[in-house]
Amino acid sequence: MKLYHGTSFVHLENILRDGLQPRNTLAGNWATTLNPSIPTCVYLSDSLAPYFALWCQPHDDHGLVIEIETDRLDPQQMVPDEDFLRALFTITGEPILPFDDIAGWQENILEERHRWSESLRLLGTCAYHGTIPPEAITRYAIVEHTVENLSRFDNCVNAKVYSILADQLRANLPFLFDGIFPEPTPFDDTIMLANPPRIIAMDHPEWPDLYEQKKKRQLKQRETSVTIIDVCPDPANIRVS
Repeated sequence: MKLYHGTSFVHLENILRDGLQPRNTLAGNWATTLNPSIPTCVYLSDSLAPYFALWCQPHDDHGLVIEIETDRLDPQQMVPDEDFLRALFTITGEPILPFDDIAGWQENILEERHRWSESLRLLGTCAYHGTIPPEAITRYAIVEHTVENLSRFDNCVNAKVYSILADQLRANLPFLFDGIFPEPTPFDDTIMLANPPRIIAMDHPEWPDLYEQKKKRQLKQRETSVTIIDVCPDPANIRVS
């Protein structure tokens, strides 16, 4: 299974040399929030990595999306996102740890490792406990901070919204890495035009042509603002961490 991690381009050299390392004692992107990330985990997603790459560092730097082959990882170190456990425990009425009890959540994460795929399915995120070795990296995408990219990948959502938009959000990764434009969904049933201001619905005779123009425009923009690099490690050197 391929999963993805979003970060800043400035970290690329270190990542290719040392792998994706947990933040440990460093401040995380969410250090000022009520629920900072667990310092011993690297977070992964099948859909939201471009958002984290573009929005979690200053906009004067490119975003970086790392593609990970999870078959090259230790499956016992795959764990759920602690946000998923908080939501799950709150819904079910099970005892919940204080949001700022990082040590408690870290221990809970290890005990709940069997829920990682459920976390990925329902929240779009999971985590790896420990360092992801360079040998597990298959490709990476360098994503420029353009208005179009920021708009397309502005999709950080909660669990309730994710359940509605999951397929649409997952389509962002094939688009980003392979230029596969997603098929129209119910959320594409209207196209807004500015001059003159009007909304074209999917059943309008102009809609197919307008949608095709939108597709060509976004694919062309991708070609000029996204760089894809293949990473091909020697299979003999692949190790399970």
